[in-house]
Amino acid sequence: MTVQVCDALCGAGKTSAAIKMMNERTDERFIFVTQYVTETNRIKNSCLARDFQCPQGDEEMGQTKLSDVHRLMRAGCNIATTHSLFSTYTEEMKELITQQQYILVLDEAIDVLTMTDIQRNDMDILIKSQSVREEDGFIEWINTDYQDSEGGRFREEMMKAKSKNLLKYDDSYYFWSIPPELFRCFKEAYVLTYMFEAQEIRCFFDMYEIPYTLIGTHRVDGGFEFCPIEQMDRRRELRDKIHILDHEKLNAIGDKRTALSVTWYKSAEDSDDEEANVDRLRKNLGNLFKNIWGVPASSVMWTTYKENKESLKGKGYESSFVSYNKRACNEYASRTHLAYCVNNFPRPWEMKYFREHGAEINGDMYALSILVQWIFRSAIRNNEEIWVYIPSARMRSLLMTWLDNLAEGKDLESITYVSPRKKYYVPKKARK
Repeated sequence: MTVQVCDALCGAGKTSAAIKMMNERTDERFIFVTQYVTETNRIKNSCLARDFQCPQGDEEMGQTKLSDVHRLMRAGCNIATTHSLFSTYTEEMKELITQQQYILVLDEAIDVLTMTDIQRNDMDILIKSQSVREEDGFIEWINTDYQDSEGGRFREEMMKAKSKNLLKYDDSYYFWSIPPELFRCFKEAYVLTYMFEAQEIRCFFDMYEIPYTLIGTHRVDGGFEFCPIEQMDRRRELRDKIHILDHEKLNAIGDKRTALSVTWYKSAEDSDDEEANVDRLRKNLGNLFKNIWGVPASSVMWTTYKENKESLKGKGYESSFVSYNKRACNEYASRTHLAYCVNNFPRPWEMKYFREHGAEINGDMYALSILVQWIFRSAIRNNEEIWVYIPSARMRSLLMTWLDNLAEGKDLESITYVSPRKKYYVPKKARK
């Protein structure tokens, strides 16, 4: 089985093509996995003849959504479910997927590695109490007396360890990994995403030698369907739609390559430099939304790291916060004025882990992919104009170069940040 990766920008018809395929292939069984429950309802309503079912929980009957997944699989139903539920796979699920010859459609790349909150001393306690054992970097749960109850202190760790994919790395980090066998169980698999090359799931496939090929979409009879990647027209002119703020004073705070990164925020919270601290950034946002743009909160979308939200929030825009890694939702499609106060880098332990297992990731493209996904939560997804404040010189420059590449249909080409592009430009031919 070779995974078909539909790598296309938001609005290119990835989900529409998947719906068309599922409606046409009536002799096949599908599991459609998306981030949000609202999207599962879209699949149900768009594939009425296929009778997609969504797992349901019933506390009074003692039925969990996970047990309902098992029931639906045993019945051979078409299933629409969420990333979080899909991640809580069981051995029975894998067996049923194989038996029923399910086809997977994964809408947006799933988190293949998830850091746990457990600390080294907590793990020592579990080992000494003979609740778990470590073997070849894996953590196995062996305490049969510990009950699967909601109030259990180590319930989450127990569930992850029972999946046999709770891992220890570098004697310091504990994380959970999706098993490669879960993908191999499917008869076919489709992943709908954008900038696949820059994502963790691509590293995961490389690590475990899961073959994949890129596909695209094109219009057929007024709709979309999948096609070979070389048959897709990737060109899209957005330089006249995405207006990147060129303001020397407001952008000065992000001139350094690592400005607005997680590390920068940690040091900037206590910085005495009035021109390069978190308070200065908060004042920039207030000035931007109130005076420069003068827009209501209903038109605003802003973000930073979760830990720094309280430090940057201000009157008039506090309620307009949207997580910087938000994907696959359209509830902010009316937002036209954006502030992206993030300069993202892959987690060092993750980069090291992938590298040691033969997979590399381009940190600049990784950061760009997250930025592009966030921007496309806004009105640009409806091809409307937006105005964007990106104080990080690195992130701003990457976006500018990507926009130029996109206009030529080269949006998947690798970009590396070297030096900041001080001003944004729109070529004359693009203005016509």
